[in-house]
Amino acid sequence: WIAQPTRVACVSLAQHVSVLLGCKIGTVVGYAIGEGDVVASQESRIVFSTAGYLARRFGHERGDDELPQRCDAVVVDEVHEGSDEMQLLFVVLRALRHTE
Repeated sequence: WIAQPTRVACVSLAQHVSVLLGCKIGTVVGYAIGEGDVVASQESRIVFSTAGYLARRFGHERGDDELPQRCDAVVVDEVHEGSDEMQLLFVVLRALRHTE
């Protein structure tokens, strides 16, 4: 998962990376930026998401069947912006790190 500060950045980067990898968006590369706005699948290996979406997903809403259930790494981009959503994501990730 790759956290981005805005929905536009998530979609743009997912489209760009899918072109670079020569795959259709939603297959190997996808995005999940809000309820009902998910273009990803179980086979997705790179998923761009907003920090708020990731915080909710990893925090307590883990039931998105169309998204990969396994996560090997989380990359948080634009950390210097220090938004409330980014701070919440850090709290959730830290809690997960200590429980798993």
